[in-house]
Amino acid sequence: MKDYCAENEKNASDIFGSAFLTVPRFILDQLFSENLPVRQGGWLHLLLFAGCFYADGHVRLNDRMVSCRKGEFVGTQAQLARLSGINVSTVNRLLRQMADKKLITMNRIPGGTRIRVNGYVNFTAAPEKPKVEENTLADQLKAAKKQFGGRQMDDDVSTC
Repeated sequence: MKDYCAENEKNASDIFGSAFLTVPRFILDQLFSENLPVRQGGWLHLLLFAGCFYADGHVRLNDRMVSCRKGEFVGTQAQLARLSGINVSTVNRLLRQMADKKLITMNRIPGGTRIRVNGYVNFTAAPEKPKVEENTLADQLKAAKKQFGGRQMDDDVSTC
């Protein structure tokens, strides 16, 4: 049974890939809300999280090259409406509500909108490894051996 489960885990890993996005609980709560406008706001926020650029670069918007930074979505509100299945006027209203809550920052650019998703880097960055103290366990053991005369445990055990 363990081999079967391990095989399933490997298959799932192959399908999902290695890139994951941490979704804030706030967005998940919105996605499962019974209130339609709240649910639509959750879908739009999730779409922005998923559609953000993960590195600095350039994007073509209406035959213009526009620079974009990590955590930004560059496009039109019509694109967001088409991708989310939400009416354009509703998308506009939801984006304004998110901007009022400081969840996003919007800037108009020629031919579209630059939307910065606040907190994107915190949710997508790989967790930092804890810093190793200079005085590691190996150093502590070495200091203890030096303090007690370098004795080994083998010295204390009598052999038959």
